[in-house]
Amino acid sequence: MVYLKVAYNGREFHGSQSQPNVRTVEGDIVQTLDDEGIKAINYGFLSRTDRGVSALSNILRLEVEEDLNMKRLTHSLEDIWIYAKTSKYLKFPLTKTYRYYLFDNGYNEDLVSKGLSLFEGTHDFFSFSKYNGIDDTKGLLKQVIERKGRFISWSSKAMDFYGR
Repeated sequence: MVYLKVAYNGREFHGSQSQPNVRTVEGDIVQTLDDEGIKAINYGFLSRTDRGVSALSNILRLEVEEDLNMKRLTHSLEDIWIYAKTSKYLKFPLTKTYRYYLFDNGYNEDLVSKGLSLFEGTHDFFSFSKYNGIDDTKGLLKQVIERKGRFISWSSKAMDFYGR
């Protein structure tokens, strides 16, 4: 088993996970491995992204028999960069951070902040999860808003999942 740290430009993909007849991050990586004669037996991202969503640090778990050359693999991919790998066991992430950017067209930052505060607090994310044997799907969602030049940026951080 090997874990790859992956970044990608989501505008070019229909999401991270394989889907039939559309370009996905996982699909491109698995196809490139196959083109190199490396068979991925069991694979999947630890966190999924939807169509158009980019990632700076997503982790792909792969079960392969051959050693992977990160530089060669990244060179063969478009819009995907693999910048770390390990074969050490990784625990499932306990936090996830999503960052959003909005062009500042004179928005009232106090009203934006007030609206985002409605999402803060403890929520049960059962409807957004794939059952993996762990029953506790509650987490704390925290919003952080800041002005960055011409943008209003906010981060949503989901914490304390899976009873840990």
